[in-house]
Amino acid sequence: MYKNTVHMHEIEQEGVIVKQKNRIEELKQEKSELGNVIKEQKEFNLLAMEERVKFSNKLMNVENEIRGIKRKITELGKKKEKKGVLDKLVRVINEGRKNNL
Repeated sequence: MYKNTVHMHEIEQEGVIVKQKNRIEELKQEKSELGNVIKEQKEFNLLAMEERVKFSNKLMNVENEIRGIKRKITELGKKKEKKGVLDKLVRVINEGRKNNL
């Protein structure tokens, strides 16, 4: 009877060992899958970073273009003001000439 109990206990231990080995294989597979996911995420993050840099550069270009256009508008406005002042000056000079003649 004692031998049978010891034998049953050994069989149970072997069953536990087999289950533990199976669990180890499952965990190895899960570890591998998680490693692949992490690798994919790193690649995705690099691509996302590249895209952010591209969009950031495009945004800077657009902002620079807007500043350039505003600068040109300002310059044109100043030229128009100067032209208006010059036109008034020419008118006054011409009127002065007419009055003196």
